[in-house]
Amino acid sequence: MSSRRPAAKGFTLLELLVVILLIGIIANFAVLSIGSRTLSDRMETEAERIKQLIELAAEEAQVKGLNLGLIYEPEAYGFLVLGDEGIWSPYAESGPFRRRALGEPLEIDLRVENQLVPPHNPDDEDAVVLPQVLILSSGEVSPFELDLRADSLDSFYHLDVDGFGRAKLSLGDPH
Repeated sequence: MSSRRPAAKGFTLLELLVVILLIGIIANFAVLSIGSRTLSDRMETEAERIKQLIELAAEEAQVKGLNLGLIYEPEAYGFLVLGDEGIWSPYAESGPFRRRALGEPLEIDLRVENQLVPPHNPDDEDAVVLPQVLILSSGEVSPFELDLRADSLDSFYHLDVDGFGRAKLSLGDPH
């Protein structure tokens, strides 16, 4: 009879560390691939968000008896409220009606009464801050059309809002 023990079976510490490292690398790539959305997905999400915020603002104005307004800048948009002194100011610093950055390369084209409305210039300190679209406590909304586009994409999203705050979102194609 041999007094020799059979060799221990199992993994060495080095082998376990290599496997854990490989699992970590694979998980990292999976998270990165899920987290990076395409530009068209970002544009669709933002267009849907704008649509829902307009509808929500119309309801909020009626329920709370406020006069709200939509203001857009070259790289952002937000909501204003008309104060007792007759001065427009940001409606909320947080929550759904806060100022929202669009993020490059998204941009907005706004038309009211078929006229292209230029964006508000936040760098112009002398300019009076006025909304480009009114959302009144009576339930009325300035009818407007908004296109959300990116130069690198052919398609864009078109938002058509009627005088009652009902919004219709569609995918536009310049061709």
